[in-house]
Amino acid sequence: VALLAASQPGEEIGAVNGFKLVVERRSEGQYFVNLYGAVNYSLGWHVSGQQVLKAAHQALSLYEFEQRIAGTQRRLAGFKAQAEDLAALVDKPFEKQARLDELRREQIEIDAALDLDKGDMSAVDDSVPAEEAVAA
Repeated sequence: VALLAASQPGEEIGAVNGFKLVVERRSEGQYFVNLYGAVNYSLGWHVSGQQVLKAAHQALSLYEFEQRIAGTQRRLAGFKAQAEDLAALVDKPFEKQARLDELRREQIEIDAALDLDKGDMSAVDDSVPAEEAVAA
């Protein structure tokens, strides 16, 4: 960090993670530092470049945390909207219910005609030997 090289108020002396690092010289030996980007942060007064970098990393950690909170809030809003949509579907009648009932009745009739509801192989002709039934 070119902290001591900052000769003019508002001079950009570098960047940290894509954020502009701007130093204003307020008094001899102390520098007021700002971080400019998607969100602006005032890093306060510092006397060394190491202090500036530490403050910048702390501010960016806060920014990343704020971004995660915002992202989580957006996802939560999406989940709430999805839950409302699903709740509306639960209350909505099944539009193909009549057709489903009809198919179930037909299935019962077919099962009764073939004696499938009596179990095992009651519909199989016992007069045909087992070997011929397998070969067929």
